[in-house]
Amino acid sequence: GDGTRMYFISSKEKDSKGGKDVFMSQLNAKGKRWSTAINVGSTINTPYNEISVFVTPDEKTIIISYKGPSTLGEEDLYVSELLNGEWSAPKHMGSTINTIGFEMSPFLSPNKDTLYFSSNGHGGKGDADIFYSVKTGSWTSWSTPINLGEPFNTEKFDAYFSYSEKYAYWASNRNGDKSDIYKVEIISPPPLAIACASTDVTIYEGNDGTATVNIEQGVPKYTYNWSNGDTQQTARNLVVGEYNVEVTDELGRKV
Repeated sequence: GDGTRMYFISSKEKDSKGGKDVFMSQLNAKGKRWSTAINVGSTINTPYNEISVFVTPDEKTIIISYKGPSTLGEEDLYVSELLNGEWSAPKHMGSTINTIGFEMSPFLSPNKDTLYFSSNGHGGKGDADIFYSVKTGSWTSWSTPINLGEPFNTEKFDAYFSYSEKYAYWASNRNGDKSDIYKVEIISPPPLAIACASTDVTIYEGNDGTATVNIEQGVPKYTYNWSNGDTQQTARNLVVGEYNVEVTDELGRKV
């Protein structure tokens, strides 16, 4: 939204439905004081403990983590959408995301197609690792979660991942018993750019010409697809003529 509403988990508010619930507070017009916390309602909040929550910037989708009757093991992720001014009943996000371990601290990309979360049920480096998965259909259809790897994950507890335009943030207790907040700068990969060089045939109507792709910038590994069918960086045994090449880098970008 516009940054004037804050959603959070609490067990200390007066109108809690269970143990820990999701609440919302509104910043006043002068931007100096937050309103009394309001419970977001019994559709979202259950008799069970909601332990983490993510609300999309448009405030139309909530992902929450709790352990309830349909949970596979420990806490699982559920999603609810704002429909006609009302929140839908939380839907279990499926067994590709959720495991017999715990899934928590969800973060959804701005276009709502990539989910980041922490889990101890997908293997990994230690206590809890941060994973991401891509939405392939409905809210229950996701790609196999991928471990974010270093520097995010360690043998200890790593969770609460989020990112802005320039930085990624997360919490970890890698340096002690208590968790600290860490951040790394997001460096965009360089655009894919190439240049070509060739050698002419040595005799008339010969076939010993070559053409080579030189990668000026991009993300390795690269694949090559020459118009004569060659798939190496250097196309060989060429006769006089014109040849085209398509290069694809590790990110799937083509030039």
